[in-house]
Amino acid sequence: MENEKLTQKRKSLAGKVLRIIFKTFLILILIIATAALLILTPPIQNFARKKATAWLTSKLNTKVEIGKIYIGFPKKVVLENVYIEDQKNDTLLSGGLLKVDISMMKLLNSEVEINQVQLSDITAKVKRVLPDTVYNFQFVIDAFAPADSTKSTPADTSAMNISVKDVDLDKIRFVYDDAITGSDMTLWLDHFDTKIDEFDINKMRFSIPSTSIDGIRATIYQRKPLVEPAEIITDTVNAEPPPPIDIDFGEFNLSDISLDYGNDVSAFYTKLDLGKLVLNSDDVDMQNQVIALDKIQLDNTNTSIRMGKKESAKLVAEEAKQETKQQVKSGWRILVKNIQLNNNNFAFANDNEPRLKEGMDYSHLDAKAVTLHADNFTFNPDSISANITKGQMTEQSGFQLNTLQTEFLYSANKAYLHNLLIETPGTILKRSIEIKYPSLAALQKDLGKMQLNIDLNNSRVQVKDIITFAPMLANQPAFANRSATWLMNGRITGSIADMNIQTLQLRAFSNTVVDVRGRIFGLPDANKVGGALVINKIQSSSTDIKMLAPKGSLPPNITLPESISLNGNIAGNMLDAKADLNLSTSLGSASINGSIKNATDSINAQYDARISARDLNLGVIMQNDSMYGPFTATIIAKGKGFSPKVAVADVDATINSAVFNRYTYKDVKLQANLANQKAQFKFNVNDPNITIALDGTGDLSGKFPAISINAVIDSINTKPLNFTPDVLIYKGTIKADFANTDPANLEGNLLLTKSILATKDQRYPFDSISLVSGKSDSGQFV
Repeated sequence: MENEKLTQKRKSLAGKVLRIIFKTFLILILIIATAALLILTPPIQNFARKKATAWLTSKLNTKVEIGKIYIGFPKKVVLENVYIEDQKNDTLLSGGLLKVDISMMKLLNSEVEINQVQLSDITAKVKRVLPDTVYNFQFVIDAFAPADSTKSTPADTSAMNISVKDVDLDKIRFVYDDAITGSDMTLWLDHFDTKIDEFDINKMRFSIPSTSIDGIRATIYQRKPLVEPAEIITDTVNAEPPPPIDIDFGEFNLSDISLDYGNDVSAFYTKLDLGKLVLNSDDVDMQNQVIALDKIQLDNTNTSIRMGKKESAKLVAEEAKQETKQQVKSGWRILVKNIQLNNNNFAFANDNEPRLKEGMDYSHLDAKAVTLHADNFTFNPDSISANITKGQMTEQSGFQLNTLQTEFLYSANKAYLHNLLIETPGTILKRSIEIKYPSLAALQKDLGKMQLNIDLNNSRVQVKDIITFAPMLANQPAFANRSATWLMNGRITGSIADMNIQTLQLRAFSNTVVDVRGRIFGLPDANKVGGALVINKIQSSSTDIKMLAPKGSLPPNITLPESISLNGNIAGNMLDAKADLNLSTSLGSASINGSIKNATDSINAQYDARISARDLNLGVIMQNDSMYGPFTATIIAKGKGFSPKVAVADVDATINSAVFNRYTYKDVKLQANLANQKAQFKFNVNDPNITIALDGTGDLSGKFPAISINAVIDSINTKPLNFTPDVLIYKGTIKADFANTDPANLEGNLLLTKSILATKDQRYPFDSISLVSGKSDSGQFV
């Protein structure tokens, strides 16, 4: 019985304890809830605002104002109309609205979760002006710094998770003025907002689906610093490895951006008025050095860059080149599925370089309405490629690009322009150009190894556009007519050293046409050039030839035909060649069909040729039409060697007609052969006013040749031949035999027999006339 009473007492005591604990816990909850509710009430928050303002004013010893504090427990913190002065009574920070939506409960677990950051009507000024050498916010750092700064505090090695979801900035003004470094910057931001899906600072992974920036006005000015910086040293080290950051951003929009940057130290100035920039990302992998974008769009943007006339500006240019080289070698890959640049203007001026009088001046560019659309842009350390679907621009040089379309690639061993279409007001280039090479280094050593695949289909180039990119040709007569258009059609494969020309057609200048096909080998060594060409047509004019020929290369006493046309075949090289060519001109025509071997060897050279001329007006060509006129003849020559000591030759020439001294000679024939320095020749003329049959021999072994001649002159009528004003006719035979034809030591005899000399009324027969010349003891005699 007593045990039961004891058990009941214990139960009653436990119940009382439980009731007390419960009531106590309930009271604590009520107190916390009441405190939380009180914090949310305006009076309590106004009380906290006044206390915070007074404490900060006392702590910082400067003017501090907080218009309103709102704490929406447990997440939201809002500050309105905040103002903090620096110690010179200027604004350090002012803000119309500072709003942070943060999970305060998660702070207890070392986790920062920010749902939204909203700032508007913010002004911040950072200054370091003389005579002080500290920033105007240093007093804030000093006020909150620990009293004993030398006492070390154990580092907190625990990881803190930080996440940010939304950031909105409106009407932000930032001023930076640093007299020490000479920097003066003013920034105005009208609006900025971004959405963040993932913000993992421990793993350096960030996912930003959208970002918008609208309305930036930035003025950045660099004066000469009070402390001179170290001399600029060319960056020769490799680019630093990228940090292990993985960024995935969706759409990035910028609009209405204005930047004015000036650097008086390096004389470098830039102005940017950005209309619209849109970036759509696919993946940004900093660790693997890959940037993949879905889209880049830049519209209505004006950019100007100027490098002033200072030595430091030249150093900046050199540094930019070096940095570009290092970044190319750094291993980055950039992939862009779609690029759209629309109606952008770009200007560049390098005052250290003189302006060109005409042509594209790459040191003083001014491009207007630049439009470029491209798909599948790829940039690798050793290649760059894209499919350009649209390109347009105009440049201050007068160059106007109406159309640009091509699939292009430039790599370590190949470059091409496929499906090419380039149009300007006077130029159309289309089809494809492709080159291959072992490497760029190998190409510099041997250009002949470059492989070609060129297909230009019915294209044309205006001289004006050629001058644009090659202004050094501007003073050449061939490029005087800027409105002239050259027509081109070509299909070339093979290599520079062995080129296969399937078709090459060109129409240029006033009247020049080239239409050839075949093979050319040996380039770029001019001494080894050879090939086999079918010349369908090569046509030109005296005007074009004079325009193209170097000054002084054409003899002044030679007249070129007004029109010249060549066709036929040619094969071989500088040593061995075959040709079957026909030349037609306004002053007659000619042809050659033959071959030559060992052309530069005077002993072993071999030749076999047939040369014809038809009505070739030698009088006009030689500028002596009173003596010479049209010439028609055929010459067949075959032989070996050019040196008289070893030469072997056979010549058969027929002169069908030739004007000499205003008379046209008919049926003149010459046959000659040479071997072992011995010559034989025959000469026959069967003209109505001159008939001659002559044969002879010669010995070329001496300093002056020995000669023997037998000639029968049936008749020579000198008046029709325009040698005498009156009738004078001669006939007879001539025999000559001279062992030495040296005029000073003539040895031999001349015999004229059966001679008749007749005038209009008289005949004078001569039995014989003998001329003997030689040497005796007393000297030379005749």
